[in-house]
Amino acid sequence: MPIIDNYSLDNYRLDGPDQQGVYTSFVPSAPTTQPTIAANQSGWLRDFATVPANAKSISLQPISSSNGHWYIRNFNTSSGQLAFGLKDAAGRIWQLTSPNYTTPSSRWTQNLYSLQMDLVAGTVGVTTYWTQYGTAMEDIPNLGSSGQLVVGANSYAKPAGFDTTREMTLGVFIVYSYASTGWAPVMYGNNLKLLVM
Repeated sequence: MPIIDNYSLDNYRLDGPDQQGVYTSFVPSAPTTQPTIAANQSGWLRDFATVPANAKSISLQPISSSNGHWYIRNFNTSSGQLAFGLKDAAGRIWQLTSPNYTTPSSRWTQNLYSLQMDLVAGTVGVTTYWTQYGTAMEDIPNLGSSGQLVVGANSYAKPAGFDTTREMTLGVFIVYSYASTGWAPVMYGNNLKLLVM
C-alpha cells in the first residue's frame, strides 16, 4: 500500500489552509473628469479602480501627506446627490459614503481619505472630509476653513446577492439627479493606494 506523506503535500500547516482570496496593490489613475448629468438621471457615473474577483478585503490609504484623496465636487446648486460606491458585475451598487448634496446650504465637496472594507462580513469603515468650498483636510490650518470630518462605520448595508466572485469596480454613482437642466460635477483621485486581499 502506498504511503501518503501529508507533510510533503502541505496538508499539515501551522498557518492554516491556503486562502482563496487575491492580493494586489496599486495607485489607481483617476484623472479629473466633469461629465454632464441629465435631469432625473441615476446609476453608475465614474470608475476609479477595478477590484479583482474573489477579493475578501479592500483598503484605501493615502501615500501623500499633502494631497491624497478621492474627490467629488458639485458646482451647481440644487442639482443632485453623488456618493462613492462599489459595483459588482451584475450592476448592484454597495453605497460607501453619504450622498454629496448640492443645495445652497449644503457641503458641496466630499473628500474620501481612507476606506476599509470586509467583503465577507459586509462591514465598511471610511474617513471623509466635507466642506462647502472645495478645501481639502490638509488646507485647513492655512486657510482657516471649516468643514466636517467623518470617521467611522458606514451604515449602508451590503446589497442582497452582491457578487464578489467576479470583478468589481470602485467609483462614483448618482444617488439622484433632480436638476431641471444638466449639471457637471468634478471628480478626481489622487495619491490613494488600493490594497486588495
